[in-house]
Amino acid sequence: MENDFDFGFTFADDELGTPQQTTPTATPEDTEFKSELLDKITALESKLEELTTGDTSSLIEQHKQLLTSEVRGKLQQVEQLILPLLYNLQKNPDKEYIHWPNRKDIIQKQIDKILQVTRYYGETN
Repeated sequence: MENDFDFGFTFADDELGTPQQTTPTATPEDTEFKSELLDKITALESKLEELTTGDTSSLIEQHKQLLTSEVRGKLQQVEQLILPLLYNLQKNPDKEYIHWPNRKDIIQKQIDKILQVTRYYGETN
C-alpha cells in the first residue's frame, strides 16, 4: 500500500548535506475537483447576490395578500359553522329552557367541522 502523505522531511547523504526539496504535484483529479468546486462556489455566490440585492417587496406583498385571502376565507367558514347555533339560540328569548336531545353528538360534529377549518395544515395542537 502506497502512502502519499508528505510529513515534510527529506533524507540527506550526510549530516551537513543539503536536503533535496520535493514539491508536491497536483494530479489531474485534484485540478478537476478544484475547478468543479470553484464553479459551484461561483454559482452559489451569484445566486446569493440575486437574493440579497433583488427587490423582494413585491414577493412579500403577494404572500401577504395570499395569506390575507386565506385567513378571510377561513373566518367566513367558521362564521358559517357558529352563527347558525347562535341564531337558533336567539329565536325564542322568552323561553327559559331549551330542549336539545342528542346534543353531545351534534355538538361534537360541529366541533370537528370547526377544527377542520381552524387547524393550520393538519396541526392538532
